[in-house]
Amino acid sequence: MPFSPRILAALVLLGAPAAAQLHFTNVAAAEGITAFGYGRGAAMVDFDGDGLLDIFALMGGQPVIAYRQTSGHDFEDVTALWGIAPQVKDHWSCVAADFDNDGDDDVFVGTGGFFGAQTNVLYRNDLASLGVFTDVSATAGPVTQLATSVFGSLAIDRDLDGDLDVFTADAAVLGVLGYCHLFDNEGGLVFSDVSVESGVSAPDGNFRHASIGDIDADGLVDIGVGDNDDHSRLYRNEGDGSFVDVAAQASFALTSTTDAFGLILEDFNRDGWDDIYLPRYQKAAFGPSGLYRNLQNGTFANDSLVSGISGQTDMGHNTADLDDDGWFEIWIGTGSPAAAFPDLLLRCTPTGPGGALHADDISVSSGITAVGATRGHGTTFGDYDDDGDLDTYCCNGGMGKVPTSQESSVLFRNDGNTNNWVEVLLQGTLSNRSAIGTLAVARLPDGSGIPRRRQAGKGFGNTDSPVQHFGLGSSPTVEKIEIQWPSGIPQALFPPALKTRYVVIETGLRLQGEPALGTQVTIQDCGPGGHVSELLLGFNQGSQLKPKYGGVLQVAPPLLGPFPVVLDSNGRLDLPFVVPNDPGLLGTTVFLQSWTHPPGITSGGTLTNLLEMTFS
Repeated sequence: MPFSPRILAALVLLGAPAAAQLHFTNVAAAEGITAFGYGRGAAMVDFDGDGLLDIFALMGGQPVIAYRQTSGHDFEDVTALWGIAPQVKDHWSCVAADFDNDGDDDVFVGTGGFFGAQTNVLYRNDLASLGVFTDVSATAGPVTQLATSVFGSLAIDRDLDGDLDVFTADAAVLGVLGYCHLFDNEGGLVFSDVSVESGVSAPDGNFRHASIGDIDADGLVDIGVGDNDDHSRLYRNEGDGSFVDVAAQASFALTSTTDAFGLILEDFNRDGWDDIYLPRYQKAAFGPSGLYRNLQNGTFANDSLVSGISGQTDMGHNTADLDDDGWFEIWIGTGSPAAAFPDLLLRCTPTGPGGALHADDISVSSGITAVGATRGHGTTFGDYDDDGDLDTYCCNGGMGKVPTSQESSVLFRNDGNTNNWVEVLLQGTLSNRSAIGTLAVARLPDGSGIPRRRQAGKGFGNTDSPVQHFGLGSSPTVEKIEIQWPSGIPQALFPPALKTRYVVIETGLRLQGEPALGTQVTIQDCGPGGHVSELLLGFNQGSQLKPKYGGVLQVAPPLLGPFPVVLDSNGRLDLPFVVPNDPGLLGTTVFLQSWTHPPGITSGGTLTNLLEMTFS
């Protein structure tokens, strides 16, 4: 009997290593996704608060499309119902995040790109109150009133004031070079231009897409930007709202490699330091795409050649753990206005010589090539059908104004595997409500960690599901999930059960001010709104696991307290404290911790981080 394509595909799957238990099926038509056109960035987010992921798709110079997911896991076009009017703009990047901290995700759309300077768009999410999105671009300030050729965009809380700012990167158009821009959120969905003072406005370039990460593992969120001409940027966060470009010191290749279509910061080898994937748009491939391994000393090793990563027309790009084995895959959307090519899926692991990054092509076995050649742009990930694995929406189509390059979008359903997983949905209180920039690490019994960083605006202008998905491979347990909030508050969830989704609200203590004798400081207490926070004080530090109370008791007896207080409806409470002007206290350290719980309970809740106050 001759081999059919289906039999051949089955043999390929059977011959793949166990880690490659990954297969996708295109269900776009069956689930109601009918988008056709010049696909750009996309978001997979629960916009209407019903617990189901919806889709916001940009279509280049065509109207954007909003899809609402129904209870049967199919989608309906609600663009008009949600009040999103057609606009004659060239849409590129889609950043969905809660810019006004009111509990639902708004949408920022970067526009212009190859087609010249245009003004961006900001939609406020009013679905809960008015049933629509409201275009607030006219009142949002320079972020939507300054005409630029935006290609990539992302959300970041650059000054750690608890609300989200906007970073954009311009393409060069007709010989006019582009700039990077940073817009500070002043509240009320009004933004000011702080590009110059923050250090990102110069020198100029021909920028594409960007992402956030932490290149020096200092807990501050940095920015990486791809430059299509040569000098890609690594903007290191200085901790005062400003950034310094350290790309030249990090790697010569970053400042000499051309054709970069973006830059993704991701901890591919899970050592706690973000590495770099540099997608390269090459009409005729003459070198590989970029993989750079963080050497933990301010420099990066260029693993591109030794990794085996190929070179092609990288356009769409994103990263996620799609097979739940704990390691990232790199999704590469290919093609050009002139020609379509099959997309690529690469598993990235630190299995090269000397721990170098290695890229293993699993495109065919994963089933993504079954849809044929595409012009892949926006690629966003999320578990739309709630079965414990990440699915993929691909917004396809070539450059606008070339009608023959229009294509249909694809919804790849992940057919699943036997690996374990756990999920966490994060919500900030002192930090921005969307928890953008938060690093969560699932800690395995052997001490190794699986990292996930919450982002909005990653890859080709995408926003993935806000649910942080940890693939665990065959690990039978997870010791804890460690969370580092942008506020600086550490938190832990332990021990999480397998194949379970948790909602984690930022809960903890932070000190504002220096506790000098005779001065006043503020203890900031945060957690779920309306919860009781029982403060404990002591002069000794300890470590005693208290599963009944949701954490580790770190204040050792003798203890003072508990002193119960109630958090406000936003989950915050500022407690002023006057340090006695007593020389006998000089150099003394007081330890504070809180047990935060719903009113009227005697167990559960969360034991917060330990707060130290040393009197000076």
